[in-house]
Parts: sequence; C-alpha cells; structure tokens
Amino acid sequence: MNQASLIFIAASYVLGNGGVVAPAGTSMISYMALQHRVPVVAFCESYKFTIRVNIDQIKGNEVGDPTDITHSSINQN
Repeated sequence: MNQASLIFIAASYVLGNGGVVAPAGTSMISYMALQHRVPVVAFCESYKFTIRVNIDQIKGNEVGDPTDITHSSINQN
C-alpha cells in the first residue's frame, strides 16, 4: 500500500447517497487506502446506479432456500 498512488475498485452498484456496494473484501482495501492517504476510484456501469439508500446491508443480502446448498443425503429420511 505504501507504493500505491491510486486504487481502483469494481462496484456492484452505487447508492443514492454516494455509497458504494462492492464485493467482499473491498471495504478493507478501501480502509487501508484511507489510512495511507491513497485515493480510491470506484468503477460501475451507469445502469447500476440506484436512488435506494442502505441503512444496514443485512436487508440487502440475498436470501435463498438453505436446502439448495445442503447435501441431498441429509434431507433423506
């Protein structure tokens, strides 16, 4: 990080308040860049901008059927 002059990140989407939602680990990279005073630029396609604002990200997580990821033999009686 000491040798970086600029950090580029990919954004999943951009919120109405300027917040960026990105893949896991991106916030740690951005935080380290902040600590080292390295600018961060987020790239995102224009159709992925939304007027929505996240108060907490938990509500924005995907929710699926847990049986889709469990082993089929566990579900058999």
